[in-house]
Amino acid sequence: MTPATPAFWMARLDAEQLIVRLYNALDAHEPEKIGRCFAPDGVWHRQGKALQGPVAVIRETSERPKTRTTQHVLSNFDMEMDHRDGFQVRYYLTVFRHDATEVATDPVPVSMPFALLRSRASLVNHEGALLIAELTSQTIFQ
Repeated sequence: MTPATPAFWMARLDAEQLIVRLYNALDAHEPEKIGRCFAPDGVWHRQGKALQGPVAVIRETSERPKTRTTQHVLSNFDMEMDHRDGFQVRYYLTVFRHDATEVATDPVPVSMPFALLRSRASLVNHEGALLIAELTSQTIFQ
């Protein structure tokens, strides 16, 4: 599959939607949906921890404070094939964050973005579904 084929562009769209679903679920405090984005042996390197598998991802994200409002904005998405018949994706994440003493209602106060991250993910086909095999992010600005 090369970038000039419709199959590549369909796979790219699937990959981008997978990553968008992950962060939409994180922002919505939906740990089960976050877990469904990962392969059974997938690893999310998150905040100094290596979360291995959907159960670990669900457990960790279930502990996020409900009083924390976040919005993860994806940009500069790029994808290429890797040697295992999967995909490597790269993108930037601009993170907005508001911590409160109780659950906030819209609109939530915000001034500057909380952070800008450079992210990489390895994606694999698992039983007909595109899933995350490994995800890492590096903070560029905070």
